[in-house]
Amino acid sequence: MRIKLWQLNTQAVNGYFDKIDSFNQTLKEQLLSISEPQNKTPENIEQLLKNHYYSWCKQDKNELIRVLLEKRKYLLNKSFEYTPENIENLLRVNRILSEGAEKVLSQAQKLHKTMQTLNDGFTQDFEIDGTVRVSYNGNESLIDFNPNFDKDKAPFPNPPHIMEIIDSATPTRFPQDLFSCHYDDRDREIDDDDIYCEDGWRFTLRRDCPEFQGNRCSWAFHNLADHSLYALQDIVRINDFWNEVTVIYQNFDGDKLIVEK
Repeated sequence: MRIKLWQLNTQAVNGYFDKIDSFNQTLKEQLLSISEPQNKTPENIEQLLKNHYYSWCKQDKNELIRVLLEKRKYLLNKSFEYTPENIENLLRVNRILSEGAEKVLSQAQKLHKTMQTLNDGFTQDFEIDGTVRVSYNGNESLIDFNPNFDKDKAPFPNPPHIMEIIDSATPTRFPQDLFSCHYDDRDREIDDDDIYCEDGWRFTLRRDCPEFQGNRCSWAFHNLADHSLYALQDIVRINDFWNEVTVIYQNFDGDKLIVEK
């Protein structure tokens, strides 16, 4: 909703704020509706998010989006079923994230050794950062993605997928990445404690599943399950992982000030 400068008159201003009042009243009624216990379901919250996602983004209502996603996650996790297929996919995601962290740490270590021997006439210092994260980039980002799943309920063409909403509401830089490492000018060795969270399954998952025994939980999976906006029902479908290592070359110019004593 915008008001154009050349239309600035009493009627235009009143009409503009009438639209805002109407929108806010409608939104208030919808939020009050899903706050009722019988209406507080993941499906209703998800539909409300899809209905308003684009307009809320334009209005910078990011906090409201996050609050609703957190409530949706809480409700879905309560009803999550530990079927053999779901357990298999939880372990799959954990394995891929663990391997991603190992790759990132190994590559960062190799680059650190290379940078230490670099003599290019420019580099006086450097920083190496590594990250692991998940993302949503369309159908190929999910397992068993059904493009027709939401079409009948959509209030408008091409509604956002819930994974798109979660992905856009999740910051992608430090310290919000699922796994991150930072190499400075000191040597260090890769340690399992960098990758794995001791007894990490207990934070979110059922501990009585024998399938988890003998499988170490990675810090990346712990952060995904415990500290992200993805519900367990979302995590089992994730199939898009991103490992990244970046190097910043630094050079400091300037005249040196000589102080005579």
